[in-house]
Amino acid sequence: MSDAKRPDIVQPALDPNATLDAQEAWLAGAADGLRHNGLVVLPNAIPLPRIPPVLTALSGRRIGSDDEDGRKFRPAPLRPRVLVPLDGPFADPAVFAPPSALALARRLLGPEMIIGEIGAMILQPGDGPHEARRAAIPLFGGLDVEGDVPPAALTMLAPLGDVGTGMGFPEYWVGSHRTRRGVADMTVPPFQPALETGSVVMCDWRTLYRAGVNTSGATLLTLYVSFQRKWLISLAGSEYQPGLRVPQASFKRLQEAYHPLVSWALHQNKTDDVSEFVHLWMGRAVKRLRAARGG
Repeated sequence: MSDAKRPDIVQPALDPNATLDAQEAWLAGAADGLRHNGLVVLPNAIPLPRIPPVLTALSGRRIGSDDEDGRKFRPAPLRPRVLVPLDGPFADPAVFAPPSALALARRLLGPEMIIGEIGAMILQPGDGPHEARRAAIPLFGGLDVEGDVPPAALTMLAPLGDVGTGMGFPEYWVGSHRTRRGVADMTVPPFQPALETGSVVMCDWRTLYRAGVNTSGATLLTLYVSFQRKWLISLAGSEYQPGLRVPQASFKRLQEAYHPLVSWALHQNKTDDVSEFVHLWMGRAVKRLRAARGG
């Protein structure tokens, strides 16, 4: 779908000064749109002055390859990523949890949801297309029920620059989150967002998407945040730990209202906690078994 401004997908950002009834109406409409389409675009969700510090902080960071991600459901090639801690400009709630995105995520995932991962995706000149995929881990073995239950996670993509044609930004098959894993009408053209800086895309993690060819000659950094139900902590990534790092000093500076989103991650690198000790070593054991089996 080449119309990147279709009103059932593109919603104006939530107005914090609107009446409670107006805010509720916005939230209900945005949630219904995401449930039906599998994604929603929120223009002007992040204030423009908050973006340059994020770009500066990303400069010089090590780019990690998705080839290091050992999850078998991952097709390749994917875009390189930078995993970032919740620190500095990344610890700004207007960046990692914009009010519109946070309100929508809580409506769909419940008030006890958490942030499972924060990072940046790198779209570079000359990037080729990657295979159509879903971010979701199959929770029911690929059964039909996968598309019938509420989402377990939402992904927020926030481009740190304008997104024009040919930049390789992800495109989405509308409604594909309600189909069985690996089954979708690929003859229907995907929706191609055209975004201005400050916009975000909120996507059901089951929605089929792919990154296209970057013929623009420009590099685009895109922040991604995974909002998820608190029981969804997968054994994936570095040392099979959750992909969120929260320095104690940053947590202390963070407004208390945001603590429930990230406080679970504070112990993830401590082995004096029994659950973390078991989690870490089970992950390592799984990795060794897979290597031994050649998987």
